[in-house]
Amino acid sequence: MKTLAFVLTRGRVNTTLPLCLMSVAMQDVRPGGLLIVDDTVPKVDLRSSPTLSHVFNLLTEKGIPWEVVWGDGRGMPWGHKYSQDYAKEHGYDFVWRLDDDEYAEPKCLKMLISEAEGDVGAVGGLVLTPPPAQRPETAWNRISDLTLPNIQWFKWDGLPEEVEHIHSSFLYRVGVAEFEQSLSPVAHREDTIFTHRIKRAGYKLIVTPWAVTWHFRNPEGGIRTYQDSALWEHDELVFRKELQKYELSVRPVYVLDCGLGDHYAFKSVMSSMKDGGAVVYCCYPDVFHNVGGVELRSIAQAKDELGDIGRFNIYGWMDRNKWAGHIADAFVEMYRGLN
Repeated sequence: MKTLAFVLTRGRVNTTLPLCLMSVAMQDVRPGGLLIVDDTVPKVDLRSSPTLSHVFNLLTEKGIPWEVVWGDGRGMPWGHKYSQDYAKEHGYDFVWRLDDDEYAEPKCLKMLISEAEGDVGAVGGLVLTPPPAQRPETAWNRISDLTLPNIQWFKWDGLPEEVEHIHSSFLYRVGVAEFEQSLSPVAHREDTIFTHRIKRAGYKLIVTPWAVTWHFRNPEGGIRTYQDSALWEHDELVFRKELQKYELSVRPVYVLDCGLGDHYAFKSVMSSMKDGGAVVYCCYPDVFHNVGGVELRSIAQAKDELGDIGRFNIYGWMDRNKWAGHIADAFVEMYRGLN
């Protein structure tokens, strides 16, 4: 099994990228090669970094061929497509993708490869932010309910499990599915779309708790270079259309990281929005004590389960759309696009 390690990086030369590449170099089972796509603007020569120059020498010493390619500014969708095309051209069977603010434990790749047999199309491990929590009973990777906590975010013991999508860092079989190219540079939902396409192609998706990658969530660089929440909104719509192809729908999600009056304004128009077991993340749950058919969760849970919640900021949406009407009507229009 010939495996290509792949890292797409942007603006993290002097922070987490060296840690990530060191973790590749120190794997118990070494990849057949390492491809780095550098999407940093302005372009820099990674070898000019004193730290990275030593890391590259170490990779060579460990017998891991490496190559750095400059990105073209289109961000993650192009970078991930390029890596798979590169793998096809150079005869790799699998690609092991890592984010540039992640550190894989030495046995990580070995454990991923051990599960990638037969009809398995992709294998993910645990992607933990220290200190990690124990896995809750509700956690599971279901494509139609992304409000469920992802099992990769928590510590747990036991056998590997079959899932419906995989997050962040994983090993995938080359040539089974393609990365979605209509996503924005932040590529929100990219992993979810791509890995579920692998499942739809007839392959299994596996998560093993024995492969551990630490995610340091660097607040600088990467997709955090982009501040426009409209990018996340665009990608969410792409994801919803993807699910429609399979006649799937997702639970409506509403996030109210705002004032008490805004909660009442939202409540006044809830009946005109989608129901179907909606999840409402809010600051003032008592506002909805007499509303049936919704599940209430906290804003802290929203940040853990949904990632960047900026796309749900009603005032940001009104500003971008030059909204002059009532905030209640703005909620209706905003969530028409998001749900």
